[in-house]
Amino acid sequence: EVLKYPDLELVVGMELDSTVVRGSFKHFKTEPHYDDDRVQWWFGDAANSLKMIPDEYLGTFDLVVVDLLTEVIEILKVTKELSILDYAMLLLNEGGILTMNEEKIVAMKPTNSQYIVDLEIMDLPVFCQQSVKMLSNSVDFMTAVPTDHGVESIVVKQGATKIDRKKFDSWWNYHRNTQYKLKERKALTVDASNNSQGVMIILEAEETTQSLDSLTDLNASLTKSLEEEGLTVLSSISFEKESLVIALKEGYVMLRSWEKHKYCAFDL
Repeated sequence: EVLKYPDLELVVGMELDSTVVRGSFKHFKTEPHYDDDRVQWWFGDAANSLKMIPDEYLGTFDLVVVDLLTEVIEILKVTKELSILDYAMLLLNEGGILTMNEEKIVAMKPTNSQYIVDLEIMDLPVFCQQSVKMLSNSVDFMTAVPTDHGVESIVVKQGATKIDRKKFDSWWNYHRNTQYKLKERKALTVDASNNSQGVMIILEAEETTQSLDSLTDLNASLTKSLEEEGLTVLSSISFEKESLVIALKEGYVMLRSWEKHKYCAFDL
């Protein structure tokens, strides 16, 4: 849905494990778009992943979507001073908006941004309803006029204006906190040798020229390549005749192969 917008420059997806993305693709046919240069996937604990966000990313995002339980997003800390929600707000640019799921709409004073709207969207298939909170420090949702991006929308239809009653059909609460001040990010030093942090690379190899009928041969070939790159191979294990895991001192390599499709999927 996000990639429909013609002026899009970058999408960063953060997920706990690549299995979630692969499972969603398998069962719900949601394409992860690994082949799109505008898309980045970061896998791991979000509290640690956010520490590795480049400084130049701060204050540049038009939209941040958070899909975590309210209790989780407020409790998990990126730093001693900043929760995941505090940190996510730092990513927004002037005019940026953050949305987050809610288990239910509860009237409460806003503490995380200057403008907040609680939405209760009804008549959704399967789930029946969806509670969403919109937050912004620069967009007053009460008076702001929706921008027509030329993209088909579902809830707020194109052409809706501030005087169009349909815009407010799903509104439950509106808050304005004029006393709110954005928390600052203090300098962070990320230790690359700390085992609690790391970078996962997803590699998809198509039309492979090396035979995939023998995991033993694949293991030998990969082990040789890894050692030539200066990595330390500790052990390996294969299972289900299609999967191979190589444990490294520096991390791991997981391979899944489909011989008839000449295809391999790697988690590095």
